[in-house]
Amino acid sequence: FSVSNTFSREGRLSLQKKPLLTNTALDSLFEATIEATEESILNAICMGEDMTGRNKRFVPSLPSKEVQNYLRNHSIRIKSEG
Repeated sequence: FSVSNTFSREGRLSLQKKPLLTNTALDSLFEATIEATEESILNAICMGEDMTGRNKRFVPSLPSKEVQNYLRNHSIRIKSEG
C-alpha cells in the first residue's frame, strides 16, 4: 500500500483523492495474514512424513503428540483435531 502522492513525468504533483484504509481497518487484514501463516507453518510441521533424501539420508517426521504438547506448554494456540 502506498499513501504517497504521485508525480507526473513533467514533475507536477498530482493530488488525487484516493480511498485510504485506516490502521484500524488494516488490523483485521493483518490478523488474517498472521493466522493463515501460523496455520500453514503448523500444518507443515504436523503433517510432515518420514523422508529419505540424497545419499539415502533418512529424516523421521516429528511425533505429532509431542509437538502438540510442546506448543501447549509454550502457550501457542493450536486447534484440536476432530
